[in-house]
Amino acid sequence: ALQRGLSNIAQSLSKFAEKGVITIEQKDAAQSKLRGAMELSALADCDIIIEAIVEKIEVKNALFKSLDELCKPETVFTSNTSSL
Repeated sequence: ALQRGLSNIAQSLSKFAEKGVITIEQKDAAQSKLRGAMELSALADCDIIIEAIVEKIEVKNALFKSLDELCKPETVFTSNTSSL
């Protein structure tokens, strides 16, 4: 799932570059800043974290609580959920 997600992002960025929405350099710069992780500990030094887990508020709250304890104070947490 992680590789699939990163691949989908790469494809989207490539399409934006093909359409002239962004330059190839911008696409490459954006891709170079993205990384995926399977362990929460890998997120400790991130500036921004976008969660995309199961649509259950209890699970999301538990994740954000764990991340809040792990990450630096200025880390921005976001969600791809718009309905909860």
